[in-house]
This record gives sequence, structure tokens and C-alpha cells, in this order.
Amino acid sequence: MKKQLKIRRQKAISNFAFDSESEILISDDGKFEYHKDGTLHRYIGSDSDIIIPSVINGTTIKSIEKGFANRKSRYSNTYLLGNIIKSISIPSTVTNIEIDSLGLLNRPSTVFQKIIVDNNNPAYCSEDGVLYNKDKTVLLAYPICKNGTSFVIPNTVTTIENYAFQECNNLHTVLMQNSVTSIKDRAFALKFHCKLNTSRDNK
Repeated sequence: MKKQLKIRRQKAISNFAFDSESEILISDDGKFEYHKDGTLHRYIGSDSDIIIPSVINGTTIKSIEKGFANRKSRYSNTYLLGNIIKSISIPSTVTNIEIDSLGLLNRPSTVFQKIIVDNNNPAYCSEDGVLYNKDKTVLLAYPICKNGTSFVIPNTVTTIENYAFQECNNLHTVLMQNSVTSIKDRAFALKFHCKLNTSRDNK
């Protein structure tokens, strides 16, 4: 009986098409889950300032997956990192950041204030903790707990991406200049009831 069971199990395994690229691996320091193709899956460490390495165990990190830092408790609907992460640093090798991987980092959070991008990154840049595409025409993510009750969007920005300001409840005023021509869905969506004024700079 045991011999037959073993044979059946071996047969089942041999017929299973395993995709090695989607296998979740863990960094040697135990802080990151990632895929062999260079996609960061999830942050599982406990640092308040996340520094994403450009290479993990020989794999160049190229992409950040949706929900990268939204690690929930197994026992309750709470985010384990919501009151821990203050900043995240992105290396020059990351050229793809999925929508919702940073803009909704740690929902709900009480401390996340800054996104830092390596100056040599060819796809993204940051200024004063805010994430943009490289030429600063698209505003991608405003940290949920960034200091200040007002924010002036740079005059290079033409597009405000999905979820860019979602749940940024510290903000009361966002000043948009005439360069902004596109505001994506839920760019200013708020979870809590708070007043958010948007206005044009007529200068």
C-alpha cells in the first residue's frame, strides 16, 4: 500500500508543470520575498526605512509588485507594517512599479513619509519624498503621511496617476498648475471624511 502511494505521488509531481519564474524566494537577510525574474513580491522585514537592494542573491531587482508592503496579519484584518515603515528607497535597477505597490503602501499608515529614488534610475525620480516618472510629467505616489497640509504640484506634471493621493488625510490643499491635463480615477480618493481642495495656479 505504501509503495503504491509513493508511485502515484511521483507520477503526479512529474505531470505538474512548475513555473520557476513565479516561485517565491527569500533574501538571505530574511527581509524580502522575490521572484527569479527580478520582481519584488513582498517586504517581510521590520525596518522603519526600507532600502531595496539592486541585487538579491544574484538576481537583479527590476520590478515592484502590487501590495509589496501591504502585509496583513493572519489573525485580523490589520496591516502589520502600518505603523513601522517611514520611507522606502528604490534602486536604479527598478524600472517597473505596479500601481498600488507604493501609492497605497501600508494602508492604513500613520508614519510613511518619504519615497527616495536613486539618481541613476532611468524610469523614476523623486522630489521631496514624492514619486514621479523620470521626466516628472507624471505624479505617481504621494506618501500617505508626508508632513504638511498643502502641496504644490510641479509645473512639469501633466498627469496625476491612479491612487496618487489616496488616503493622504494630512493634506487640506493641493495646488495644481495649468500643466495638469489628466487626473486618473481615484487619484484623490479618501478613505476618511476630510476636506481636500484642488485649485489652479493662475500665475
